[in-house]
Amino acid sequence: MAMLTELVGLGNSPGNDPATAHYLAEIEKRAFSDRNRYLGDPAHVHVEEALFTDPTRLRTIAAKITPDHATPTGALAATPEKPTTTHFSVMDSSGAVVSVTTTLNDSFGNSRVAPGLGFLWNNEMDDFTTRPGERNLYGLVQGPANSVAPGKRMLSSMCPSIAVVAGRNALVWGSPGGATIPTTNLQIMLNVLLRGETLEAAVAAPRFHQQDFPDKIQYEDGGFDASWVAALEKLGHTVAVRTEDRPPRPAHLGRVHAIARDAEGRMTAVADPRSGGVGLVVRPEP
Repeated sequence: MAMLTELVGLGNSPGNDPATAHYLAEIEKRAFSDRNRYLGDPAHVHVEEALFTDPTRLRTIAAKITPDHATPTGALAATPEKPTTTHFSVMDSSGAVVSVTTTLNDSFGNSRVAPGLGFLWNNEMDDFTTRPGERNLYGLVQGPANSVAPGKRMLSSMCPSIAVVAGRNALVWGSPGGATIPTTNLQIMLNVLLRGETLEAAVAAPRFHQQDFPDKIQYEDGGFDASWVAALEKLGHTVAVRTEDRPPRPAHLGRVHAIARDAEGRMTAVADPRSGGVGLVVRPEP
């Protein structure tokens, strides 16, 4: 606090000078943000004391205080390292397939590293119903059937998928996206196998999502016209653009990686244009 006070140049009594009061309030707000995030009983929590007096960190914090505008407290929260789920699909020349979705669930999982191995444990316990009627990380409100119990496996929205057509593996695909994964995968399957779209068109097509709560259709911004929205609202639906929570801005639904194989054995691999990734078919030299 002393370092922050020095950096922003407090001198006058905050009661007499609104500008000074502004800076002091911004400092106090940040101090409480640190307090609530890092401090606890040192017998149970490792408290990084040096963090609170690190001059470089304090200067960085002070530099983000603006003289003419208060910082919303919510903006001080650590930005989650999202998304934390990934998917890949593999198919060989014989049509054998692998579809893998893996996740930490939340930013840095449960913040524990496997001793001696260096990877993070996931936070999949959030997929249990920790309290019936309460929402989890992805807004899902679940019942006692998915409550925590010894030896019990939690529900997961991950659904790496394989479609078999006429005895052959015709499509392998999947996506990250939490609760939006099943609806994303469903729309890919319908686009390819029911509508007959090319894999490229099916993956690039705009998507929407509906779960029970919140009771609304969320759609990708720019993907659907006003008449589509109006028709659904006329039927009683609540319809809204899908947004990220922090900051609120338009968001994509899923990032699909898929491979299709036709009856002649020709393969097509597609990475979702919504994000990074590569769809690649490698043919051996003759």
